[in-house]
Amino acid sequence: MQNRHLLYFIIGGLAILLLVVSVQALAQTEQVVHLPFVFKDAPVLPSGQIVFVSSRTGNYDLFRIDYDGNNLDQLTDSTYAELDPDWSPDGSKIAYSSEQTGFWNIFVMESDGTNPLQLTTLGSCYSPQWSPDGSQIAFYCDQDGSRVYLMNSDGSDAHPITDPAINAVSPYWSPDGDRIAYITNNASPMGVYAIDLDGNSPELLLGNMLPRSVAWSPDGRWLALSLYFDYNSTTTDIVLYDLQFGSFTRLTTSTINHLDIDWFPRGNYLIFWMESSDQTSPDVYSMNSVGSQLQNLTSYPGSDLMGDWTP
Repeated sequence: MQNRHLLYFIIGGLAILLLVVSVQALAQTEQVVHLPFVFKDAPVLPSGQIVFVSSRTGNYDLFRIDYDGNNLDQLTDSTYAELDPDWSPDGSKIAYSSEQTGFWNIFVMESDGTNPLQLTTLGSCYSPQWSPDGSQIAFYCDQDGSRVYLMNSDGSDAHPITDPAINAVSPYWSPDGDRIAYITNNASPMGVYAIDLDGNSPELLLGNMLPRSVAWSPDGRWLALSLYFDYNSTTTDIVLYDLQFGSFTRLTTSTINHLDIDWFPRGNYLIFWMESSDQTSPDVYSMNSVGSQLQNLTSYPGSDLMGDWTP
C-alpha cells in the first residue's frame, strides 16, 4: 500500500532528484529560521476526534479515536482497502478512497461508518478533500498523468482542473475556499502551486522543491510540508513555509519519515503519521506547530496512517 503513495513521486529515479532539488532550493532561498507559529486569534487546545487508516484488522480499514488517542472505534470492515479519509466541514460525513470496485474511487459515508456511497467511477482516484463550505470535493486521478479533479459533494459534475502533463497530486483547499493547492513534478519549476476553481491562473507557492505532502494552515499564511531538509537527509521532516516572508521553520529532526500532514482546524496543532525506528510500524502523531508536545495517538504493532481531525 505504501508503494502506491510513493509512486506519486518516485518515477524514474525521482526520489534522488527530489532530495537534491529540495536541498538546493533550501540553500538558495531565504535563511531557514525558527519562528513561533502565531494565529490571529488565541490558540485553541485540541479536541474532537481523528479518523485514520489502520492495518490492525489485517486489512487497511478506517477507524476513529478521540483527539487524545482514546475510545477507538472501527468504521469500515471489508476485504478491500480504504485510504485517504477526510472529514466534512460539519463533521457529519467522511470522504475516502477505496478499491472495493476493483479500481480506486472516491466514496463518502456517515461519520459513524454507515451508508457508504460511491461518488466516482473514473478509477485510480485518491485523496478526496472537502471544500471549506462542504459543497465540493477535490481529488486527483492517475490516468495517463495525474490530474486534480473537482466535483459536487454528491458526486455530480466531476471534471479536471489541471492538465495531465504537469502530473498534479495531493490537492489541498485554501482556507477561503477560492483555490486548491497541489504538488507537481512536471511543471517549470516543479513544486507547490495553487489554482483557481475554474482551472485558471495557476500560482507558484513554493518552487524547485517536491514535498511528499502539503497542508495549508487555517489562517492561510503557512504551508506545512513533509520534506527532505538537507543534503544528509534520507528521510522527510515536517517543515513550515511562511508564504508571507518566504522563510522555513523546521519542526522535526529525526531519521524516520513524517508524512501526510494535516492541521487541527481551530488551533495551532498538526497531525501526521511517522514511521517507527525499524520502518515497519508507523503510527499517527500530533504535535503543536512549534514542534513540541509530540504525542503518539495510535500505538499498535501494525500500520496506522493518514490521520484527519474532525472540524
